[in-house]
Amino acid sequence: MRPGPRAARQAALLLSLAALSPCGAFAQDSGEVTTPSSDTEDKPSAEEVRENVVSAGEDPLQKWHAETQTDEIDERVGRPLKVLLYGSARLDYTIANSTGKLGDAGSRFGAFGEWAPSNRLLLFARAEAGLDLIEGFSDLSKSGSKKSEDDDSKVFDRLLYGGIETRRFLLVFGKNWSTYYQVSGFTDEFDSTGGDASGTYNAGTDGGPTGTGRADLALQAHISLKGLAERIGAQSLHLNLQAQDGRPIPGFDDAKYGVSIGTSGIIRFSKNVELGLAYNFAEIQLADRPALAAVGINGNAHAALLGVRWIDNDWYLATTVARLVNHEATDGLNYFDGWGWEVYARRQITTRFSIVGGWNWLKPDADEIQANDYRQRYGVIGARYALSRENGLERYAYVEWRIDDSREENGDKVGNSIVLGLRMDL
Repeated sequence: MRPGPRAARQAALLLSLAALSPCGAFAQDSGEVTTPSSDTEDKPSAEEVRENVVSAGEDPLQKWHAETQTDEIDERVGRPLKVLLYGSARLDYTIANSTGKLGDAGSRFGAFGEWAPSNRLLLFARAEAGLDLIEGFSDLSKSGSKKSEDDDSKVFDRLLYGGIETRRFLLVFGKNWSTYYQVSGFTDEFDSTGGDASGTYNAGTDGGPTGTGRADLALQAHISLKGLAERIGAQSLHLNLQAQDGRPIPGFDDAKYGVSIGTSGIIRFSKNVELGLAYNFAEIQLADRPALAAVGINGNAHAALLGVRWIDNDWYLATTVARLVNHEATDGLNYFDGWGWEVYARRQITTRFSIVGGWNWLKPDADEIQANDYRQRYGVIGARYALSRENGLERYAYVEWRIDDSREENGDKVGNSIVLGLRMDL
């Protein structure tokens, strides 16, 4: 895999940006450059690692799940309307099939606002747009960073929602990360790839229509069951509920799902261990079933998921197992039933440097002949180097090698790839 002169220049540009980025990093409040502690200092605690996982994650509302909301609303009472503008520049250079390509890797910008009219209620809203400005996304790019495959726009909707927060629940409406993602996100941690075997981003979409990824026009309730958690000896317990209606079935503009329902629950047993269960149902209406049978859909869509993760000051370990029925599709949009399994591991070597590894494995059932040779089966190994971290902003460079045994529906091999990338939160 040897890129040409132009590709080599692009790679050199990316690496130069990574080298210079600490000099340009600045703290929002103080205006001072902030970089991670030296490699010789103590590594962060398990709680600090968990906070970093939340701040670096895709779903901004995971902060509410990670904390016990008690006094935070009281502290915001009487403040004027707060509006925060934010962004994240993400570039990568992918070497695959003997060619190199510089592209976007999920860059986004957005605005978030909140207002506390009383000591019992907080109102909030968020709008976030994704960018696809540099030659388009690679076919191997991280699924959660991309738009749907049938969207050719350069700026596209990622999130758009509003809601209310109390000490014990969130109520949210709009395009938002799904209840299913609260669990499938355990393993959606690679920078350049992943999320392909959990059913999150199904049928070439961002998971919006079916409601397992960035759910479209969804009504959600996120409930903290703190009292029940204490009675059973757990640290926290959250229940998440979601409803959608009338979203288009991926690949079919004239066919729509009926009612779609999602639910998930996450219990945190200790400072280190969390267990999650998620289920998503999307109704296939009877009038559409004869036409959809030709592409493998023979009933309602179901996605069920079990996830476990362990977090301490050295390790992040997570796995998810999914059973998918009439939910996933091949690259040729033939739907199938199958099993998916994802594993993600990260080992913190120093305060700046960590190594990562894991795999995605998705295989149709043996009797799903319409899927032909399609499968997702690849491992990933890589490393991440922190350039700076301040005020919850992540700035780091990474490299990931995807060792790929996946096949397209027609039997073609996907092939291995190497990605060099840069993430700069602003």
